[in-house]
Amino acid sequence: MTATPTARPAAFRFRSTAPLGTTARRRAAAARGAAAVLAHGCGRGGRLTRLVTGAVAAVLAVRGLAGLGWAARLLESPPGPFHTLNLLLYTPACLGFGWAAARLARTR
Repeated sequence: MTATPTARPAAFRFRSTAPLGTTARRRAAAARGAAAVLAHGCGRGGRLTRLVTGAVAAVLAVRGLAGLGWAARLLESPPGPFHTLNLLLYTPACLGFGWAAARLARTR
């Protein structure tokens, strides 16, 4: 008896349509934003890191609000496991980290 390879369910098949350079630039921008938030949290960087921390908070808040729109079915959501992951992981994380970044930007 030989084991036959099983096909992955459609929910786990994902191919990005974004060019590789675009994905790399987004990752680099996210890393720079995270570094600025960390630096501001440690009291370094002055006004620039405070400004970037505020921008990170704004981006996370917008993504969190969009997630609420998807959760309430006010916005059309992509097919597959996105809706469940959005409800359980992405939206709460964006709202929580956005709130924390906004609080950090305001207090220091």
